[in-house]
Amino acid sequence: EEICAIYDYSLPFLKGGSNLSVTNVKATIIKAAAFKTLKAEVTYICQFCLVHLGDICRYQNEFKKAEIFYRQAIHTSPASGQAYNQIALLHANYGNTLSAISYYIRSISLKHPFPAGSANLSKILASSSTIATDISNLSINKSNFLSEYVRFHAYLHEAGNLRMAYDLCNILNQSITSLVATECLTTLQLIQMTTIAIFQVERVSDNSVDPLRGIGDDEKYN
Repeated sequence: EEICAIYDYSLPFLKGGSNLSVTNVKATIIKAAAFKTLKAEVTYICQFCLVHLGDICRYQNEFKKAEIFYRQAIHTSPASGQAYNQIALLHANYGNTLSAISYYIRSISLKHPFPAGSANLSKILASSSTIATDISNLSINKSNFLSEYVRFHAYLHEAGNLRMAYDLCNILNQSITSLVATECLTTLQLIQMTTIAIFQVERVSDNSVDPLRGIGDDEKYN
């Protein structure tokens, strides 16, 4: 509140009429022209404070309060990735792997990415690729579709078992239409799935090494 009062900076989620005593002298320290040059720095400081207020709540297991602070940080600085990374940590803690992955991706895809987001993304995908399931006898339904979708992208991300990824992709493609038609997947889940898929396509496009090595040309474009 004091930062906002000194720099005449508005945050819509702060209540008006601060109880802090900020003198007129402090309020006039920064002139309008100077404020324009400092606006980016002030925005960063505010989102930094909000993120760490969220962290304090998260350390105290107050996860709902933590997410409120993180989302306020995103509102304050939409181009910064740190708050998205912190929300991903929350969703990973809830066991919502699909949501966590989509937030990690957002944290590294913005104008100001959060560097640790890449390592966190790789870590959660690596843990998803270790699921031992025989694909040859795999039956996809609404209870396991999302976990298998995540496993497919884990294989694709690591580029270590592309034959398994290819087979799993075909199985998922055969079941997704009926799951969407029967509304077994929510709109949010579909958006998160699309976010992950677009990220993988962009990542593959930027990679000089062919991620589909070892797979025939007829299979690459199937």
